[in-house]
Amino acid sequence: MGILYLAELVNSLGVPQDWTFGAGSLVIDGSGLVYHLYFTSGLDQNRGGEYGAFKDLVTQFIEALHQCGIRPYVVFDGCADFSNQKWHTQMERAANRVQKAHHAAESGEAMGVLPTLTWEVFRQTLDELKVPLARTYTETDRQAAALAQEWGCPVLSKDSDFFIFPMKGGMLPNDHFRWQEVQQREGKRVIPCKRYLSSRFCEKAPIHPQLLPVFAVLAGNDYIRNTVGAADTRLGQQQRSSDTKLRDLLKRISGFKNADPQRVFEEILKDVSPEQREQRIKSLQEAADHYSLPLSSLSSLSDFFKKGTPPPLPPQMVEVVPDWMRRQVTKARFSSDFLDVLTNQRVGLSVVVDHKDKPSANQVSLPLRRVLYGLLLGRDRTVEERDRAGLEVIFTNVQTDASVSPQLSLQSLQRCEIRNTAVKQRKQVLLNALGVNEQSLSSLPAHLRNLALPLAATGFWLKEATPPPDLLKALLIGWCRGDTLRKNAGETGPKKHQTLDKDWCHWLNQWQSCLRDSFLLNQLLRAPLLEPPMAGLYNGVVVHSLLDEMKRGLLNQSYIRDKDFKALLSIAQRLTGTTAATVASDQQPGSSQSGRGAGDQAPKRPKTSNASTAKVNPNKKSKYK
Repeated sequence: MGILYLAELVNSLGVPQDWTFGAGSLVIDGSGLVYHLYFTSGLDQNRGGEYGAFKDLVTQFIEALHQCGIRPYVVFDGCADFSNQKWHTQMERAANRVQKAHHAAESGEAMGVLPTLTWEVFRQTLDELKVPLARTYTETDRQAAALAQEWGCPVLSKDSDFFIFPMKGGMLPNDHFRWQEVQQREGKRVIPCKRYLSSRFCEKAPIHPQLLPVFAVLAGNDYIRNTVGAADTRLGQQQRSSDTKLRDLLKRISGFKNADPQRVFEEILKDVSPEQREQRIKSLQEAADHYSLPLSSLSSLSDFFKKGTPPPLPPQMVEVVPDWMRRQVTKARFSSDFLDVLTNQRVGLSVVVDHKDKPSANQVSLPLRRVLYGLLLGRDRTVEERDRAGLEVIFTNVQTDASVSPQLSLQSLQRCEIRNTAVKQRKQVLLNALGVNEQSLSSLPAHLRNLALPLAATGFWLKEATPPPDLLKALLIGWCRGDTLRKNAGETGPKKHQTLDKDWCHWLNQWQSCLRDSFLLNQLLRAPLLEPPMAGLYNGVVVHSLLDEMKRGLLNQSYIRDKDFKALLSIAQRLTGTTAATVASDQQPGSSQSGRGAGDQAPKRPKTSNASTAKVNPNKKSKYK
């Protein structure tokens, strides 16, 4: 919800009360928890993330809940709302992220840009800890509120929408949930926190509970703030309400003795021309309805958590999302990007810490996404991607690529739900997209088999981005020794205050983009390659430190004598046709020599007539000095 000062107003009214929580169910807004844990932890944001440390943090959080007898149920967002109601809000947020990402790259400051693979690490960690989790088909807040209301438990979130929902269990704001300070009270372990109840807000305001959603939409939430003419309804203000203006609005609405929202909207808009008034009232009412909970006593998630029964698809998805995908989506085994593509043919790409003069890191993995879109939508379709060019938010129509496997489609993948069919075919689609020969991966030692996918993605990156060879070595050392290096960081390990190298950041951003899109393609194809442990694949601080050591000739030679490192390096060479002498050379990062040999024997991806492939990676031939 876009009310800038609502939290301050809530606090000034004395609505949140000191509380302790233990021994009960807790519905957790997954998005809010990810951002809160990562951004309050001091973990690296600018070098691509510290995923192993983030996994440890999530584990500690869940263990603190379990110590107190708290049963967490985590709910993730589904399809993004690309409707006109929220379109401008999405644009504003994307533009803001682009600006912050560039500023972070220039200044080295942490600007609140979430690293690319954080979501996958979070979901995998919850799975390992056997924490119940679910993905809704659309935005989470209403379904999470309905579930909490049914169970009579609180919601843990940072989203101020939960200030408006009528939940008897209340909301626990993330900022006041002191999970690291578990206390012993009356023989029970509890977590100190603050609890917010909308009923208490209505008493303090005072305002009729039925008019609380009216206050929310008139103050300006995401759904109504950008509707044409909606700004006129906020007491004539063109900007977001300050605390004082919110109080004035609250006082005005509290003066209505009749709790009919229609009457309030009509009074607020009485000076608007009749032809405009009806449409504006309709828009406001639709926005206010967002805060009404389902009339049924059961939420759509309750049956899933209790019996494993996925909720029915919403009407707007019934015709475009296959019924067999419901379970995979609800179990969070499928990315929400799949729903974005199927429902809206739109998707927002990751914004990462990168200098504005670098091309978007997402461009290098465009061929992988085209295959993904082709499997989801079929031939001759387009998907609108939101990305950046410099500091501008841009939109590009990407044509689907279904030519890699005319026999495989979204419908044929349904059979994998029933029996394990066509594994070889699905694997070949994945490897063809990555330009990898399966035989090159066959020599992976048994204990490294779960690295087949990231190794294939790395081979794709080496050929498309042509980074200097030391970047490959640093990545592979991180896979083999990263956990040890991370844990020793306090004494001899990497230092976060080192100057940010923009070229290293860009190449490694490209690598993460290739890895994530490979991961999603493997996910849609029902995992023909083992799902890799994402937390162990990258630590930006460690990798940048290793690159710095190589640059200064100080690398510990035991790292490159490691047996696993040699095995991975040998396979990477075969994937790209690069000679051992070139990849193992002492060339420094940033030099002009490419990491790709002239005798590339890897299989080529099928060529298509789509002109967009010519623009996959405009920096492919350039070498950063």
